[in-house]
Amino acid sequence: MTMFLRLLSIIGIFTLFSCASAIPDVINQPIQQPVLLSQVQQDIQSYQGTSIRWGGIIAKVENKANETWIEIVAKNLDFKARPEEDDATSGRFIIKINEFVDPLIYEQKREVTVYGQISGVIEGKIGEHAYQFPVVEVLGHHLWPIRKPKSQRDLFIPVSYWGPMYYYPYIH
Repeated sequence: MTMFLRLLSIIGIFTLFSCASAIPDVINQPIQQPVLLSQVQQDIQSYQGTSIRWGGIIAKVENKANETWIEIVAKNLDFKARPEEDDATSGRFIIKINEFVDPLIYEQKREVTVYGQISGVIEGKIGEHAYQFPVVEVLGHHLWPIRKPKSQRDLFIPVSYWGPMYYYPYIH
C-alpha cells in the first residue's frame, strides 16, 4: 500500500509540474484571438484597442520625456512566447513603454516579447524607405536573456570514457 501511495504522489507531482506555464507571467495575459502584424498593417483602424502578444528583436531605442519608444523587428514566437531564432520577419512595429528604460540594457539585437494594445500608426523610415509602424501601448514586457552562441551550447554525452552523463561545451 505504501508503495502505491509513493507512486501516486510522484505521478501527482509530475502532473502538477507539467501544468506550469512556460510563458513569463508579465506577458501571460489572455488574448481573444491571435492577431498578425501583417493583418494590422493592412487595416490599422479595425484593430485599434486589440490586445496582442508580439515579440522580436530590438532595432532602435528612443527615450522621450516620460516614455520610451522601441522599434522592434517582428519575429514569430515559440511555445514560451520567446522570439524564434530565424531570419523570417513579418515587419516592424513600435512599442511605447510609459517609463524610462536604459538603452544599454535594451540594446540592439536583444529579444523582447510584449503584451499590450494596438494604439495607432506612426509614419517613419527604415533607412530611406518610408514605413508605417503599428504602435503598441505596452501593458507588460519581458526582455529575454542573451542566448549563448550555438557554438557554445552544452552538449550532453550519455556515455564517455571518464564516466557516464556529463556536460561539456560543444565548440565546432
